[in-house]
Amino acid sequence: MKKHLALVLAVLVLAALSFAVTRCMIEKRCRPAPQAMEDVSFLIRKLNLTQDQAAQVRKFHDDYAARISECCSRHCEARARLGAALDSDPTQARGIVAEMARAYEDGELATLEHLRQMRAVFDPEQRKKFDRMLRSRVCGSCNMPGMAAGSSCN
Repeated sequence: MKKHLALVLAVLVLAALSFAVTRCMIEKRCRPAPQAMEDVSFLIRKLNLTQDQAAQVRKFHDDYAARISECCSRHCEARARLGAALDSDPTQARGIVAEMARAYEDGELATLEHLRQMRAVFDPEQRKKFDRMLRSRVCGSCNMPGMAAGSSCN
């Protein structure tokens, strides 16, 4: 009896540990690396924002971070379910891929809205500088084999 109880406890501990490690890995995968353009203090300094502009940018950034986090969580949760669905119903797997695509699309649309909000608080000179920074970031971000960096931004 004691051997069975010990075995059950060991299995429960291993299951809890597996869950914790998996959850941690999923959260790490979803957490993007910080980038200069996403660093509010970098933008405040680089664009020489006023206190009012800086406060608005911080608010926009906080709202945006929450939206992106939610999109990323949805994507990661769907991706985790996809692993289990790969060897079962292909229709279910396709539906999960569609969920992942919607989460990704929502994140991209949130990014466009965020950029529009940010640009609205900048003066014309700040907007030009911000646009140059964005363009260099977007045009240099494709690492696909055979794609020259910046090839779509000529």
